[in-house]
Amino acid sequence: MKNTLRSIPLIRFCIPFILGIISYDHFQLPYIYPTLGLGLGLSILLHMFQKRNPFGFGIMFYLNLFLLGQSVCHYHAVPYLSDSSDKVIPKQVEGWIGTIRSVPKIKNHIEFEVQLDAIKINGQYQISDAKILSRVELDKTSLELGYGEKILSNARIQDIPTATNPNSFDYKTFLYRKGIRYQTFIKEAEYRVLSYPAETSIWEWSHQLQGKGLDILRKHLDSPNEYAVGAALILGSKSEMGEAVKNAYGDTGATHVLAVSGLHVGILMMIVNFLFGLLGRRNGNVFLWIRLMISLGVLWSFALVTGASPSVLRATTMFSFVMVGTIMNKGGNIYNTLAASAIFLLFIQPSMLFQPGFQLSYLAVIGIVFFQPIIYKKWYVENKFGDYIWQLISVSLAAQLTTLPISLFYFHQFPSYFLISGIIVIPAAGIIMNCGLALLVLEQIPFLAFLGEWIGHLLYGVIWLMNSFIFMLSHLPFSKIEHINISIFEMLMLYASIGCLMLGIYRLNPKLYLGALTLAMVFSSSYCVRNIQLYHQSKTVIYDAKGLALDSWFNGKVYHHSPLNEKELFYASNGQRNRDKYHHYEKDTIFKHEAFIQSGPLKLMIINSEHPQISSTHKMNIDGIILGKGAFINFEALMEDYNFDFIVADGSNSSYKVKKWKQYIPPSMGHIPFYHTKNGAIIIKHQQNETGYPSHVICQSTQNQN
Repeated sequence: MKNTLRSIPLIRFCIPFILGIISYDHFQLPYIYPTLGLGLGLSILLHMFQKRNPFGFGIMFYLNLFLLGQSVCHYHAVPYLSDSSDKVIPKQVEGWIGTIRSVPKIKNHIEFEVQLDAIKINGQYQISDAKILSRVELDKTSLELGYGEKILSNARIQDIPTATNPNSFDYKTFLYRKGIRYQTFIKEAEYRVLSYPAETSIWEWSHQLQGKGLDILRKHLDSPNEYAVGAALILGSKSEMGEAVKNAYGDTGATHVLAVSGLHVGILMMIVNFLFGLLGRRNGNVFLWIRLMISLGVLWSFALVTGASPSVLRATTMFSFVMVGTIMNKGGNIYNTLAASAIFLLFIQPSMLFQPGFQLSYLAVIGIVFFQPIIYKKWYVENKFGDYIWQLISVSLAAQLTTLPISLFYFHQFPSYFLISGIIVIPAAGIIMNCGLALLVLEQIPFLAFLGEWIGHLLYGVIWLMNSFIFMLSHLPFSKIEHINISIFEMLMLYASIGCLMLGIYRLNPKLYLGALTLAMVFSSSYCVRNIQLYHQSKTVIYDAKGLALDSWFNGKVYHHSPLNEKELFYASNGQRNRDKYHHYEKDTIFKHEAFIQSGPLKLMIINSEHPQISSTHKMNIDGIILGKGAFINFEALMEDYNFDFIVADGSNSSYKVKKWKQYIPPSMGHIPFYHTKNGAIIIKHQQNETGYPSHVICQSTQNQN
């Protein structure tokens, strides 16, 4: 084991460095730099006595790597923590000037990132370097917005709100890790494009190249789905891809071909190696270095042509390290090379560690490097075509083995036909990449344009066949297993089990196989116990939505009531429903009579524009009151007619309106809690009190609260 660990020193260095990044992200420990200085000083002292105390030196060395990870995070976070920083935007901004720094995405609006140049305060402009996420109303003018253009706007800049529904996607943290702290919604009359000379930066040039490439593809791929897939696979542009295509590729486990990343860079490397192979074998150092320089030039040119997106830059950096490591040290360890590329990327942007794409890329490569040869050697296929198919299957199995736990944690589903899709999609991606790159080159050579026409027809045909196959596969029964929700602990147990399995295979140690099996059983036990607890839970959740959205769990079933459309309801409730594994429900299955609804033991009354406040001839006992859009309340009459324990204003009410309501609450009602779902969804847990009668425990959710 010691010899094994010595052969992969960068892996050993990478682990405490990554743990330091994780700890800073969660705790943001203070005084990082003084602590790092103290640690480095102690390391120097211990180094002087290394022969006497090598263990202490090792401990201090790894501690310093841990602190180094924290320091890198601290360095990148300081501009956002200081109130005087030009990345922090004060509340009194009257207008701003900024440059579009991402390719605009077309949704129900136009969305892009803006790097601010200046903000206007008290009639004066001052320099600002903050990044904001901008959404512009969809119209003819906004459709023409492009990367690098400068815009002047007086739209209000807002903080990005915290996630208010339980177990929902934390968009605020996601953007914060990208350096974006603010957002703005721009109406048609609130902006104009400024006439400035075109930028000459490498990023502007990169997006111009990508735009030209997209024009060429649009010329040859004249149907929406084929163009969308071709643009995504060849040039990394997914701005025009519809939900149907995304869902079909996601359901079949083929999403990785739609984002230019490791697969595409790997295919490009194979093309380059094949072309060099035509020159014959040459082992001279000069030839190897020339080959390396040309290969790196091709890889980074491809990264620029595809818009230099984070996933492309990450994959290109990873493969660049692999190529350099191969040339410099032929006997080097691939794991050291991967660790070196990861450390390099995390030094530049430590928040990259928390991006699913970063995690999946490295885990997939590790799985392929380690498990693929083992799986492939288990079955010898004499037929060349059969052997090729077996190689594809072994690659898919190896990658799936190391990415499955984290995929389940993030995406809660498993594509049942990933092996079948991989057999078709990976070769098809290779053909599409070759044809696409050839087409882009040939279109620049006038006397070879006729070849471009033929290649364009071939490209269209291959993409059409691949799309047809994927759509057919996605419509087969059980194409995906949905609503698989595992906790962080369960994900770690799965990875610990896989780690023991890898060490057991490497060291041929049966005890490690037993450890892998034991950890897998711990995972299974935790998963089963948690599911039993979820099945027997009894609670009601009132979500933060544009109106009333309510789910109730009791007796192993889920009941639902909401007038919202499916898209609005999905946005609010999907996180909680995924966690609790309930996806089959019927609308309005909760008992409802006029303004009254009953969800298990919970009795509620709704007051809104459709259901005005109802007088009662005798005082009624209910649990709570929900105030919706257009509600008009007479609190004194409410107290006379009903006994109730709480009031909830749903998301259709503004914070200003709720504040006004609270001002008119009579003193006799002051003890009754008044909640607003915009501050967090309301979770009501049902239980029985000491007398056996139902009672309720109410709390307002934070993002991950159950």
